[in-house]
Amino acid sequence: MACALWFEFVVSIWQAMVAVAAGSERFIAESNGDPEPFVSSADTDRIIPATQRQYRVCAAHH
Repeated sequence: MACALWFEFVVSIWQAMVAVAAGSERFIAESNGDPEPFVSSADTDRIIPATQRQYRVCAAHH
């Protein structure tokens, strides 16, 4: 009995993984049909100080 339940569980997980993979592949295929380039709207004068602040915060906790 336990073996049958385990097998059913493994099969259901496998089916879910297959469904997620198929959905991901479908999304990628649909999204890549007409791609648009990424354009950053962030200013580098704000990004660099922010990353430096974050580094200091993280370094203080380790």
